[in-house]
Amino acid sequence: MEAVYTSSRGCETILLEDSLLKLSPQPQADFSYLPTSITTLDPLVHFQDQSRDANYWGWIFGDGTTDKERNPYKLYENAGEYEVQFWTRNIFGCVDTAEAKLIVEPGNRLFVPSSFSPNQDGLNDVFEIFGLETASVSSLKIYDRWGSIIWEGDILKRGWDGVGKNGKLVNNGVYPIYLQYEIDGKVNEFTGTVTVIGVEQ
Repeated sequence: MEAVYTSSRGCETILLEDSLLKLSPQPQADFSYLPTSITTLDPLVHFQDQSRDANYWGWIFGDGTTDKERNPYKLYENAGEYEVQFWTRNIFGCVDTAEAKLIVEPGNRLFVPSSFSPNQDGLNDVFEIFGLETASVSSLKIYDRWGSIIWEGDILKRGWDGVGKNGKLVNNGVYPIYLQYEIDGKVNEFTGTVTVIGVEQ
């Protein structure tokens, strides 16, 4: 004869006929996540199960969403603090939980205009890049169609007015750009193009 007792955690303990207890193993919930420093510029978080003696998993991400994958990915697009709850359960119905507070910092959202018109009409005369408010250093290079640098400088201090190294306004056209900037010790890069329009030929 045996009797079954269920704990507050759902874990079953069996009392055998000879008065010996048969204890079910208790899972130990634990997890990690990467990156450990999260910003809105790099908002994808990979959660990884580090539990022992568990067969089922569940996640509550702190923003109203959940998941039952063992090692899920989660996108945090908004800055703020998130209480992440993780639960595990084994085949005996035993449950354990773990929690962590994630802080998502606001990042610099880079905005690079696609064109500008350096024709001295007071409207959109200078090419500027936005979203570098917390950058410590930056370097912008503008190239012609043959790959030669026609302008370079610190975009944090001044924008490009469309004047090349020869001191003259460049012609209308598409110009490749290369931007390098540093935020919190991390070097970032951006490549693209800017179109010059409105210059009288």
